[in-house]
Amino acid sequence: MATASGYAHEEPLTYRRDPWWAFPAVTLVAYVAFIVYATYRFLEPLLDNAAFGDYAGYYLADNGGYYYASPFGTPDLTFLVPGFLHSIPILGNLLRSPAFIILPFPAGFRFTCYYYRKSYYRAFTARPMACAVPANKGAFYKGERGFLLIQNLHRYFMYAAIVITVFLAYDAILSIITPNGFYFGIGSALMLVNVAFLMFYTFGCHSLRHLVGGKLDCFSCDGLDRNRHGLWGKVTMLNGRHALWAWLSLLTVAGVDLYIRFVVMNGHPMDPTVWRTTLFGVNV
Repeated sequence: MATASGYAHEEPLTYRRDPWWAFPAVTLVAYVAFIVYATYRFLEPLLDNAAFGDYAGYYLADNGGYYYASPFGTPDLTFLVPGFLHSIPILGNLLRSPAFIILPFPAGFRFTCYYYRKSYYRAFTARPMACAVPANKGAFYKGERGFLLIQNLHRYFMYAAIVITVFLAYDAILSIITPNGFYFGIGSALMLVNVAFLMFYTFGCHSLRHLVGGKLDCFSCDGLDRNRHGLWGKVTMLNGRHALWAWLSLLTVAGVDLYIRFVVMNGHPMDPTVWRTTLFGVNV
């Protein structure tokens, strides 16, 4: 655009004066770090199979006194894999890893999540990078068409995520109520916090909100609709902080797995103090 002086004037990218680029940059670094770590944990049994004989040993610390199960390998569904598949090169080894079977479901749930879509679109593709910042669409930009139609699978990944969250809650309980009595260590505390944040994130999902009541035309037509409205309100309350739960649960998943990996590799938890008692006062 020409000015009165005859020189061309180029419009700035944005008139925002705040550090609008900071959060997308932090998001990119955090997501890349998590993906690298998760990929390593995913492949670790294949890289060092001689260390444990049992692939589940990479995700489970259990000596009878404590029971810590990593969220990367729960539930362990390797027993469902037919034995003849184990003879297939590479694939056979992968199918022995609990993470190979389980991780695609929570990963798919997060990849197609409405909040994560917004955050990684901005961080990785700048479409757009932030509010009031023009999007870098590129010549072949199609939005959520073509390959990104996979985002429509979010509602189905949600069902799997709910089931996995229930298993993680069960593991957290088993870390406290053991065959030898009650045990509560750092691992138990971390697992409980992780389950809480995962529940807040999963049960505040946009798709679940729509499922329980978002598609109703009338909330007061009958008793069932009124009950669904109450449930919809609770999901909506969690949904209001969906981004917070998404970040906190991502951090706790990595933190719990990192701690349990330490326990697996060292053979004992680093609990400075542990609360123990026998089950109902009787050693079992």
